[in-house]
Amino acid sequence: MKGSCCSWLNLKISSFVLLTWMFSSTVSQDDIKCLQGVKNSLKDPDGKLSNWTFNNNSAGFICNFVGVTCWDKGKNEVLSLQLRGMKLSGQLPQSLQYCRRSMTGSIPSELSNCSFLNSLILSNNKLSGSIPEQLSDLQRLKRVSVANNDLEGAIPLAFESVSEADFAGNKGLCGGPLGKCRGSSRKRLAIIIAAGVSGAAFSILLGFG
Repeated sequence: MKGSCCSWLNLKISSFVLLTWMFSSTVSQDDIKCLQGVKNSLKDPDGKLSNWTFNNNSAGFICNFVGVTCWDKGKNEVLSLQLRGMKLSGQLPQSLQYCRRSMTGSIPSELSNCSFLNSLILSNNKLSGSIPEQLSDLQRLKRVSVANNDLEGAIPLAFESVSEADFAGNKGLCGGPLGKCRGSSRKRLAIIIAAGVSGAAFSILLGFG
């Protein structure tokens, strides 16, 4: 009986290890697929991405790529991707969706310089801060989705007609399809009252003058 129990336990442990390895392998392949898509979609005039070669099966080989930071040097799991100042051009690929852990920080207001941007899908990440008001200047922007992040603040007026589902999952967001921001009416009233008081005081001083 003891022997069969141990055999069962060993089988369970082996199964768990196998499943863990399979999951880890799948995650790594996703990150590799992500970077392959990035390289294939961008023009690299100065050859800055020349060391992005994918004919390597060693553990953590993508961690040596220029601009790539990994969670663990021994694993092909992308933590961040920084490609600034490389004169790269082209389109952001859909393969970025496979880099499941690398989208953190705030939404850069510089995105407003992408005047031909048609869709901005930043859902299911760990983005924080507010939605830049400058994005309202993107006249060609047809689809915006920032669902399931850690964003906060008021949704820009330009996006008030966007679906509620595209902003859901952000506890700090308000306005537009999510409803009015708490305290916004009181704040506006306070501004109006303050302006009225200032005007009255100015009138009184002018009368004394």
